[in-house]
Amino acid sequence: MRRLYSYRFKIEVSFKVLKHLIGVFFYRFWTSAWPR
Repeated sequence: MRRLYSYRFKIEVSFKVLKHLIGVFFYRFWTSAWPR
């Protein structure tokens, strides 16, 4: 049971990191696509 919880925790953390990376990528893409 404890192993399952740690596995789920790892999935949530990696998902948050992935979401953050995608957010940074889109932010850079939009800022480069729309020059000031």
